[in-house]
Amino acid sequence: MTTGELQKELFKNTILINRKASQFLDVCFKNISEKFNLPLMLNKGNYYELISFINQKDIEPEIKEKLDYLVQYLS
Repeated sequence: MTTGELQKELFKNTILINRKASQFLDVCFKNISEKFNLPLMLNKGNYYELISFINQKDIEPEIKEKLDYLVQYLS
């Protein structure tokens, strides 16, 4: 699955279904942990760490625009 596809899936599962992103990620990481019989390595308090794995060129332009706006607004 590409980064863009993941972004769209996250959007669909949060905004369109009115769920928090953390709820989607909780289920996603729980399923991965169970499927591969691995300990749960990431929890809600650490989801921000995922941003370091995203290449900026893979971020959808609409999402980048909103994030840039937030940076400008909060600076």
